[in-house]
Amino acid sequence: MLRLARVVRISGRRACHFRARPRASRLVQQGVQRGMVQREADPDDARRTRIALTEEGRRIGRGIRGEQREVLSKALDSFTDDEARELARLLGKLADNWTK
Repeated sequence: MLRLARVVRISGRRACHFRARPRASRLVQQGVQRGMVQREADPDDARRTRIALTEEGRRIGRGIRGEQREVLSKALDSFTDDEARELARLLGKLADNWTK
């Protein structure tokens, strides 16, 4: 949920990833109650509701990303330059093939 940088529409193939739709609905409701996300009417389809991060949600997301960067940096401190390059290459390969 925190990765939402813009309004995201979940439909079609992406919707099948939500096997437990009631759980997804509860998570969204919790985000709304905590002021991290807001529901918006979809101007293109009245049957749908869009979910967008609030400013508070974006602030929390930025903080988490900063903490993750710090933890990752500490974990990579023991890597040699060659090891770091190899890891980057392998992660890039994984990312390139993730949806194939």
